[in-house]
Amino acid sequence: MSHFLTLVVGTPLERLPEVMAPYAMDAERVPQQFLVFGAVPANQAHHERALAEAASGLMPAAAIAKAPVVDWYNPKARWDAYQVGGRYRGFFRVKAGCRGVLGAKARTGGEDRPNRVDFCRFGDIDMQAMQSDRAQASKEEWEYVQFLLMQDRTTPELVEFEFGILPTDTEDSFVARQVEQILLPWAVVKDGRWHERGEMPACGIASEPKSLSDWASEVEGLLGGLSATTTIAALDCERL
Repeated sequence: MSHFLTLVVGTPLERLPEVMAPYAMDAERVPQQFLVFGAVPANQAHHERALAEAASGLMPAAAIAKAPVVDWYNPKARWDAYQVGGRYRGFFRVKAGCRGVLGAKARTGGEDRPNRVDFCRFGDIDMQAMQSDRAQASKEEWEYVQFLLMQDRTTPELVEFEFGILPTDTEDSFVARQVEQILLPWAVVKDGRWHERGEMPACGIASEPKSLSDWASEVEGLLGGLSATTTIAALDCERL
């Protein structure tokens, strides 16, 4: 399974299910107008069969992998499950005296931190404090990744995908970019439209993702003009 951060802009918490439903993998959650009938794409077909048939032993694995699936499906499907917070619990740091909502805690979640929330008004975010926190965390990530590379426990491709460290990066350039891009998620939902760096698979590396610079520019355009009272939520989306 894969987890990825999604920022939902301008949507009250109670309307999140409505806004996220058009991008659900499970066709039963999706409004009928977003579904099409036909051969289900391989990534969705695998998911459906694995849950409905492989687990019950009705079909052998080899047959499941080859058998075509014709059914109603969502061509814009992007997530199997999501929750506010989760692995990204406390993503936003708000200014002193400002309030927000702290989301659900993931099984692997750490301790709660002061002034941290997952839903708030955009103008209440303490960008300077988040940048300071991110600078320290990025230095620790850099040291950790260098250790993994020295031990041959990862590859430059995975490092770029998981940590955003480019082959040409130095520690200083990586930290500086992370500080500049503190609100850079994998996907953004704004005005009901889904924007993403690339389609996240259930496992492995996303195929043909946008470059970090192109995606950062796109996110800047999506978030740059937000008013101080616009709400923003941090979601932990999951592909099974």
